Amino acid sequence: MVIQYGPLPHVEDNQRTRGISEKGRGRTMSIATQIRHLATWKPIQTGEEAPPLSLTADEGTWVKLLDFRGHINVVLLFFRSLNDDATDEWLKSYHQQTDQFEKLKTVVFGISTYRTDKLRDFRSSLGLDFFLLYDPLGIDSRGFRASSR
Repeated sequence: MVIQYGPLPHVEDNQRTRGISEKGRGRTMSIATQIRHLATWKPIQTGEEAPPLSLTADEGTWVKLLDFRGHINVVLLFFRSLNDDATDEWLKSYHQQTDQFEKLKTVVFGISTYRTDKLRDFRSSLGLDFFLLYDPLGIDSRGFRASSR
């Protein structure tokens, strides 16, 4: 699921606004500029390089997207609810295609803001073969334009 952000109300840049360094450019962006930047993100396009991702799996290991680059394809499933029949069916539909994903050298991960213990129980209740990753603040999900948090 990809969520596109709508435009925010106009916010004036302010010289006194605390800023952070813009990676690799040696300058700072005000918070207002950062908010406008987040609000205008477009969904990632096919072939576009994925943003960095490093999250904890429901069974306790770290998963880094960079470790898969160049030799294994990755499918990321962003979801919000553990109490929604539509989400359950959607995740199960990917589970049912496990053999096809393996033939294509592809791994599947679900991503949510629920804690690992909740994700582990949820995965077990659905009988999913793929791991669910914990994105505590939704920061990595925002990097993929998949969070409205």
